[in-house]
Amino acid sequence: LSYCSIFFFYTIRRPPKSTLSSSSAASDVYKRQVEGGHRLRNMYHQGQLTEDPPESVSRYFPSVGPVGYRPSILGAATLPGRFPGDGAAKINQDRGWYWRGAPLGPHQFAICVADGHGEVGHLVADYLISSLPLLLLEALSALDLNHPTMHGGGSVEDRLGAVFEGCEAGLFESSGISADESGAAVVLVVVSQSKIWVCSAGDARCVAGCSVEDGVLHALQLSTDCKPETESARILKAGGTIVGTGKGEVARVSDGAEGAIAVSRAIGDKRFSGLGVVCTPIVQVYTLDRGVKCLVLASDGVWEHVSNSEAIRLVSQHASATRGSEALLQHAVERWDAIDGKRSYRDDIICAVVHLPLWN
Repeated sequence: LSYCSIFFFYTIRRPPKSTLSSSSAASDVYKRQVEGGHRLRNMYHQGQLTEDPPESVSRYFPSVGPVGYRPSILGAATLPGRFPGDGAAKINQDRGWYWRGAPLGPHQFAICVADGHGEVGHLVADYLISSLPLLLLEALSALDLNHPTMHGGGSVEDRLGAVFEGCEAGLFESSGISADESGAAVVLVVVSQSKIWVCSAGDARCVAGCSVEDGVLHALQLSTDCKPETESARILKAGGTIVGTGKGEVARVSDGAEGAIAVSRAIGDKRFSGLGVVCTPIVQVYTLDRGVKCLVLASDGVWEHVSNSEAIRLVSQHASATRGSEALLQHAVERWDAIDGKRSYRDDIICAVVHLPLWN
């Protein structure tokens, strides 16, 4: 399991039970997920100053901690989607945030992408920017993530799950946002000097660029796409209905009326919470070394038409993480236009690129 210098263990908060209960099963998935091979340009690390990012990044992907952006090693880019026909821009419902600095240790940081959906999905995503970081820090502040142990509050994985659950409870109970049919798909990544925790609730995704040998990068998906067809047992048991399962269709959880949702996990979407759609994330734990060179986090505005391997190939051609994120966004736009047409619908896009180790 040392194919690209990253080793991993799965800890999946129930529901459901993990389908990767054996090391051989985990190894099989690992081998299937490693893709492509791309040579890495020399990445910037030392001597780079903290700078304010562009206004659009400050608005939609802020640094919410005490340490700001170093654009050479942490970059983000976003673009609102497009309505079909006249091509008018839609409200951008994609968000992200980044935290580095106290109370996290010097070799720790957290980064998140949230893809809002529904009529007020942008308000849900805004709420996540303000709520998730505070809940996360409260949950982890007493822990040394470089040497995590069991505490009275449970394992790191249990605490991360509780962060998502607490965030959704606050959204429903005290935010003032009507989130019955609106929510957000979320991927949250917490990094220490020796481990990565990846929390998946939806179809936002995190992919790592791993060096095998001689600077060649391969793509490894660290997150899990939470889709109705892959978690149908829980949904059907809860009384939900899955529609759109035919060839070429998008599977959705239906409420039996007009509402439907294309993910099996998300924060929000109160109408579907009794139909098997949960906010509890799938938490995957990875132990890493210097073979992991970069992380790419993005909404499905990227992954709809860009493969994991393509994304790593693109960002690996840029020494600057900011230029890599901008190139990935532009490539995603071009793919939407080429496949669906320039006058068709295009989803919102947000992506972030992190060069590791971030603390050099």
